[in-house]
Amino acid sequence: MPCRTPKRMSARMGGGKSIIFGDVRTVEQRYWLTLDPQTHELRAGFRAGVDADPPSVDMLETVVATRGWTADALDTEAVARFIDRCCEAAARYAGGMATATQGTDEGGALVNELAAIESAAAHLGAVVELASAQEAPDAPGAPAAAGGDAVEGLPEGDPDVVELVVGEVHDGEFELSFEDDHMQVLLTLRPPRGGRPVVLAEVRAVLAEHKVVFGLREDVLLQALEVGFCEDLVVAQGIPPGDGEPTVFKSLLEASAQHAQVDDRALVDYRTLGNLVLVKPGMRLMRRIPAKRGKDGINVLGHPAPAPEPEDIPYDPELTGVARDPADPEVLVAAIAGAPSIPAHGHGISVNAVVQVEAVDLSSGNIDFDGTLQVNGDITTGMQVKVTGDVVVSGTIEAAQIDAGGNVVVKGGILGAAEGGAAMGSEPVMRSAHVVAKGSVQARFIGNATISAGKDVIVGSEIRQSDVAAGDSVTVGGKGASQGSINGGQVRALRAVRAVTLGTMAGVKTFVQVGVNPHAEMQKLALERTRVRLTEEKDKLEQLLVFLRKHPEKGANGIGARALQTHAKLTRDLAAVATKEAELAAEKDATEGAVIEVSKKIYGGVDLQIGNRREEIIEDRGGGKATLSDGKFTMR
Repeated sequence: MPCRTPKRMSARMGGGKSIIFGDVRTVEQRYWLTLDPQTHELRAGFRAGVDADPPSVDMLETVVATRGWTADALDTEAVARFIDRCCEAAARYAGGMATATQGTDEGGALVNELAAIESAAAHLGAVVELASAQEAPDAPGAPAAAGGDAVEGLPEGDPDVVELVVGEVHDGEFELSFEDDHMQVLLTLRPPRGGRPVVLAEVRAVLAEHKVVFGLREDVLLQALEVGFCEDLVVAQGIPPGDGEPTVFKSLLEASAQHAQVDDRALVDYRTLGNLVLVKPGMRLMRRIPAKRGKDGINVLGHPAPAPEPEDIPYDPELTGVARDPADPEVLVAAIAGAPSIPAHGHGISVNAVVQVEAVDLSSGNIDFDGTLQVNGDITTGMQVKVTGDVVVSGTIEAAQIDAGGNVVVKGGILGAAEGGAAMGSEPVMRSAHVVAKGSVQARFIGNATISAGKDVIVGSEIRQSDVAAGDSVTVGGKGASQGSINGGQVRALRAVRAVTLGTMAGVKTFVQVGVNPHAEMQKLALERTRVRLTEEKDKLEQLLVFLRKHPEKGANGIGARALQTHAKLTRDLAAVATKEAELAAEKDATEGAVIEVSKKIYGGVDLQIGNRREEIIEDRGGGKATLSDGKFTMR
């Protein structure tokens, strides 16, 4: 449920008129107990006299109980102070009476006996008096405490009068709040102190007033009232509308084909390296399952809560090599033989044409076409291959140039050639293999090569003296493998590099980097070159346009219109280049979650870098996992 600020309504119980026990407007009143409706203070009073003994704790607790309050209305320390003051006032009064009768023996025994009877009767009478007294809302107030305001009929500061605050009385309170969509009612419940607790009928009355008729959680509400306290507790819950079901594009290619091993004649599906799929015309490829609207809900007011209309996504109109099944328009079938591929957004499937050759060498010549290439043998040194689909090689790629719009899968390896140096003892001149794939690259091994993959690079045993860049991850050796080394050259990936060992015992310089898009710099340079060339052509065309304005007769036969159209296109292209350059400039290092994992050993001479944090390994060490933690390079 969306997060919203609830609309709140309050139902507070408590307060009321001042409760005064006894007739406080006469000097004869001996005990009183009042409740201030504004401050909720409970004040007790006592006037010392012949027939008035000091009040006791039991007396106050009994009176509080008879008034319908609970014992926690009384403050223990405040009650003790009040009783002490009352005892002091009674003692002062008794001392004065003794002085007045000192030296008189007449009736002494009788007086003492009578005094004891009067004391007991006074205690009992005080409880009866306070418990049976009626509210007196118009009374001007209780007698003042000793040292306080004057009491009617008594001089100011009467030492025989005591009045103090002995506690507080608060009735329980509750507050109900509604979510904006009326899907929930929240209860906040505050317990009483001395006063009445909130009862079920009071909460129900407010819910009924606000027309809550659905989803009341009676058991939760009763439990909260029993406990006496809660904060934003859901006591009524509607049924939210269902989310419905989004459009689903379901592949109909057989699962067995998705898990097939690379062989001499199969083609790789773009999604999973090594999954070889070859389709024929009429084969069912994908089913579109339309979006479904969710079930309507109901809010606590009993009103329907309509489910949102889902977005029903159609097939991509740019799909190629496929057609709708006449018997079921939601199903795509292959229109040609070839290799299926799914666009990045996944809204359909295309079939790329397939060309199969025994080898790419001098006999075949260079290959450049739209589709997928399957090579049963090798791609030899010096040859060039450029296709829009996948390249599947059963043999080896030597020092050749490969440019694939899909994946490159090599059953053997990718191995550049080494040629002799120009002088005795000089290092051999390396002639690299160059492989560029918008998808992924998979090979048994890679040596003396430059590899650029839009997604992953997966190698069985070794990457040696190569420049490898992957848009996602580089894995050498795989999980649980005993072999899988990266030694020499540089390996860069956006998300992760995983290997069994890094570097060599000889300390060959090896650089491994994650957390930065390895293709970004190449893209920036390519865009810069494109922008320069577009600007040059635009400048030439603007000079031509100036000439045509001066000599309009030269712009006949549509030449002037063509020049203006070309100028408009160059302007649009320059704007597109500027936009892409701005996007690349705004890219941040993807260091969060980037990792370099080495399962066995890292040799000295290896440089590790995550984002802009670099760590040089000086001495051999065991494997570990390198990440950035709070911006610091860590190896565990």
